[in-house]
Amino acid sequence: MHESQDGGKSLDTLGSIGKPFTPAAAMSFTDTNNGWVITVADAQGNGSQLLHTTDGGRTWQPINYSIQ
Repeated sequence: MHESQDGGKSLDTLGSIGKPFTPAAAMSFTDTNNGWVITVADAQGNGSQLLHTTDGGRTWQPINYSIQ
C-alpha cells in the first residue's frame, strides 16, 4: 500500500497486504482509515483473503468468513 501527500508526484510505502506481494482483486475504503481488500488467489493454490485495516493501510488483519 502506498499514499501520496502531493497529488501522486511521490509515493510513500505504508504496508503490505501479503508476502511476497499479493495483488488485490478489490478494495474499498469508507474513510481514510477504514478499508477492506480481497486478495487474488496465488499460484500455489492459496485462496483469496478478506483483509481489514483501521489505520489507512499500514497494517491489515485477516477476516474469517464463509459463504452460505
